[in-house]
Amino acid sequence: MAEAKKTTNRIRAIRKQQHLKLADLAARTGLSVQHLSRIENGHRRLMPDVQMRIARALDVPPLALIEEDSCPNTLPLLGELHGGIVRPDGLNCRSLRIDLADSRLMAIIDDACRPPKKQAIICRRLDHPREGLEKQVAVKTRDGQILFGHLLKGSAPGLYTVLTEEAAYYDLQAEWAARVEWIVQRP
Repeated sequence: MAEAKKTTNRIRAIRKQQHLKLADLAARTGLSVQHLSRIENGHRRLMPDVQMRIARALDVPPLALIEEDSCPNTLPLLGELHGGIVRPDGLNCRSLRIDLADSRLMAIIDDACRPPKKQAIICRRLDHPREGLEKQVAVKTRDGQILFGHLLKGSAPGLYTVLTEEAAYYDLQAEWAARVEWIVQRP
């Protein structure tokens, strides 16, 4: 198995400054000691959700956990989508960085999308559209439309309904669905 791409991070240094053992940090974050050890040693990629949990546990801004040049393919986070509501300032999330080397992450930039054109929506592609049921998602339909909204079951197997802010789209065939995670500033 190929070794994960090494990422330079400052988690161990910050943890030791606060006189915390790895087990203490594990208890605060809900992550295993082994998982945290692999992240600290750069053997496991520091994913944005884990970065946020560790930052909260250490009471530091998320960007403080990574070295400045350790993630070259990143974009600054402007906000998170939660049930269609953008929270741009929660928990210092303006400083969180997203590793775009993750093959499941994708940026969707569309002139018709809700955020201003200088922003993009970052989504995590799902293995199957049904995994996005009852969630805020981006959906690409078989006819090429990209819709942002709440995904529901359609009237038959394999068909979906998407509720956007403007309209409801019934009985669509989805090519793919992706969970909407962040809104970012376009480079």
